[in-house]
This record gives sequence, C-alpha cells and structure tokens, in this order.
Amino acid sequence: MRSTRPAASRLRNVRELTDGVDFAFSAITAPAGLVDAVRMCAYAGTATLVGVPPPGRTLDLDPELDLFHPKVAIAVTHGGDTIPQQDFPFLAQAALEGRLDLHRFVTKTIALDDVPEALDDLHAPKGVRTVALL
Repeated sequence: MRSTRPAASRLRNVRELTDGVDFAFSAITAPAGLVDAVRMCAYAGTATLVGVPPPGRTLDLDPELDLFHPKVAIAVTHGGDTIPQQDFPFLAQAALEGRLDLHRFVTKTIALDDVPEALDDLHAPKGVRTVALL
C-alpha cells in the first residue's frame, strides 16, 4: 500500500529510526523513489534503482549534499538483472509448487484487445502488474 505521508516525512522517519540505512532499494519507476532511496542512506550507503524510469526523466538531487558529502553510491539493476535461461525455469517451478504466489503481484487482468490502452498506462502509478488474458 502506498503511503500518503509526504516524502519528507517518510525520509525523516527512516533517518530517525535507523540513522540511515546501508542499502536502500527503489522498485518503482518514478525517479522520486530513487531520490528517496539516496536520501535514506547512511554515510557510504548504496541506493539501488530496480524499477526502470521512463526515458527523459531526471533526478532532483543535489550532487554535493546528497551524493558526495555522504558518499552515497547509486547502483542500477535494469529491472533485477535476471538471467532468463536460469531464472525463468526456477521461478516457474516455484510457482507450480506453490512456493511463489504470483497472484498477489497482479493488480488487474485485461482482454487482449485492451493492450494498446494499457501500454499507455505503463508509467502511471496505477498498480503493480496488469496481465493480458488470451
């Protein structure tokens, strides 16, 4: 569930509870998620972007205050850096055996005819996953 508290409030809470974290991950496509991850990091922490933002987006960071002074590193994973030949069979088997609940990751299902409209919604914060049914 998405928090309704302002980002500054969430950041302050994380910093107060932890004095900053060693590793912060942003799994959403919004650049603000990576900015939050960077600012949650403790000295020499690492902020990792898992969700790939749309082209042309920028980060609202102050390089000196947010990166150089606290020595925060930024890492990217390009959506998780999977090795499809190894990961897909493993994940499929885990789902078949009930060890991986894929249903909780599906926000809605759509008909194949609705795919063009759904593609327009890809970068809108409208859920986790949409699955087209054949």
